[in-house]
Amino acid sequence: RFFCKFEMSVVLAKTDCAGYKKYMSSHKECASFMQALQNNSCPSYVSPLPGLLSDPPTTLKKFLLDTLLIGGDQACDELFEDEVVVPVKRIRQWVSGDHHKSRLLRDKATAEYLVSLFYLIQHQSTKTEVILTGYDLYHGHSFINIREEGDNLVCDFGILFHAKEFPVEYANVTGRYPVGCVDSGGKKDPRIGTKYSIQDPDFHIRNYLWLLSRNQVFLININDETEPTLIGNNQFKTVNECFFTDFLTGDFNYFPGVYSQQKSKVEELTQKLCEEKAKLGKEPDSFQLQNSWKRVFSEYVVPLLELTYVDIFGCPREGFGPAVIVQQQVNQIATTIEMMANQDLEQLLGVLEKKAKSNLTLSHAIPFVRSLVDDQKKARDFKKEFHNKKQLANLLEKGVPQDLALRALNVTIGGDSLHSSFRSLELIAISLPEFRSQDIQEEFGTEEVPFEVAAEIYALTQDTQLGLFALQLATKNGIALTEAAELAIIENMRKIEEFYRVESEQAKEEDEKLASTTL
Repeated sequence: RFFCKFEMSVVLAKTDCAGYKKYMSSHKECASFMQALQNNSCPSYVSPLPGLLSDPPTTLKKFLLDTLLIGGDQACDELFEDEVVVPVKRIRQWVSGDHHKSRLLRDKATAEYLVSLFYLIQHQSTKTEVILTGYDLYHGHSFINIREEGDNLVCDFGILFHAKEFPVEYANVTGRYPVGCVDSGGKKDPRIGTKYSIQDPDFHIRNYLWLLSRNQVFLININDETEPTLIGNNQFKTVNECFFTDFLTGDFNYFPGVYSQQKSKVEELTQKLCEEKAKLGKEPDSFQLQNSWKRVFSEYVVPLLELTYVDIFGCPREGFGPAVIVQQQVNQIATTIEMMANQDLEQLLGVLEKKAKSNLTLSHAIPFVRSLVDDQKKARDFKKEFHNKKQLANLLEKGVPQDLALRALNVTIGGDSLHSSFRSLELIAISLPEFRSQDIQEEFGTEEVPFEVAAEIYALTQDTQLGLFALQLATKNGIALTEAAELAIIENMRKIEEFYRVESEQAKEEDEKLASTTL
């Protein structure tokens, strides 16, 4: 990982950005505040977190440009994967944004970079505790900020992170209730486990701002000098994300281990990070912080990025437009078709063709559905061909002549047109004694059975031993193969029941002996 001081400012002509005004801020003070940060002259209540970050991936600058030049929906489609993911139930009470719709980042490097911001905040905030969990730090509000300068626009992409999100005093829409009670959501109360109160002397250390132009995270300290319009809620010491723009682009959520399923390893590395932070104490100097971050980044954060980059997801405001919804429906249709049996696919096409004659709207859907069905059939045919070749190879490896192998495979073919070397060997063993095990030869002999007879009895019994036993009964009693197969199956069931009865009695005797010994 290469660390460097990075600047990525974006200046565009107003004429190139027709809809730029919706991303501007209606707060007069916003322009001067952002300009000060971009020019490295922070207000007294804003301080950069020590610790250099790796270069931000170009995908973030591209997202900024695409949003302004071609539209937010297309920009989101470039930044995020196509699939719409429903956040898992155990985190929904915390998810910032839509609790039932999210999208994963398309690029691994982008996901890793954004995750690294969470760890920078956690480790470098030495004056307060920061935990990457649902009641503390787990989300950031993303925005595009635009400042007019003559005929040009100075554009920036930022994320406002809120830590200490759910103190004990947090109230839901119906009021404030004790933690964990029914009215506050019971087990889904987002405050469960919280360590924080708005009365804590360090509670105000909870607002962090990252800017693409500076590639830096800033701590915004809510105090008497703070710009008033920055504060969305003074009681909870919350910086208002709407200060930076009148149109938020969405939210990023990060829950380590939620999708990666690496909980124990993540916890182990996180614990080591906490131990390293504790060593710094409350008042480390800038040099100590810089060196500590550089070391823990390579030792602990990089492995965490590799493990949990799939655990960050976005809830983009413009990321669930018509194209995404249609694609989601197409995926659902394709999944449904994929699960259908072959005869059901044919029936589906028949129903569509019949209904299309009286329904013009439905007739337009037929080519689309037929293409999905055809694609599914091709995929199944390919899998079937590969599978059947493998079954033939299995028989040839066991010394079965190819013509006999093909004959047995075709006779024992399944309803899905898939061959089975197992079923074929069972049939061949009825017919040819050299393919019977030594035990079966000792019990039923080494006499060869005509293939047609073997095929008939195997179809009735589906087993080598049962088939040979049925043939014995038919020969001995002069009865038809069908009757002999039924008798063989009944006798086999009787033996199985007798086996389990004896086994049960033996187990009971052993338990009684053990009980008497104990007494």
